[in-house]
Amino acid sequence: MKVLLVQPPIEDFYATRVRNYPLGLLYLATKVKDLCDVKVVDLRKGRVQEASENPFPELSEHFRKESHTPFSLFKTYKRYGLNIKEIERIIMAENPDVLCVSSLFSAYVREAQEVARCAKEVKEGIVTVLGGHHA
Repeated sequence: MKVLLVQPPIEDFYATRVRNYPLGLLYLATKVKDLCDVKVVDLRKGRVQEASENPFPELSEHFRKESHTPFSLFKTYKRYGLNIKEIERIIMAENPDVLCVSSLFSAYVREAQEVARCAKEVKEGIVTVLGGHHA
């Protein structure tokens, strides 16, 4: 059995490595490596781009792009990680029987669901598991 453990991309105003490090996935992979073929993929790696949609347009007047205050962190809503086409290619290339998606924060559950939906579209019969504090 082939298991793919993924840390989904996130969309937010900013990202920090420490709060999104896939430590739980690494623990899980270590625990099951003798039982199945397992691989961990961090889908946040490699790219930062402006998100296709800002779910908080009402905040735009408060967080202006020209601001140089501590709130300037909130200038642009971004996607940290791979886009859906790149995720599809990874799932097709890895061809897992089981896809486990980490969902540690409620704010990022939408991206976790996006990865699970993508897997279901790419591979019929794949088992998807959502895990984490807010799964």
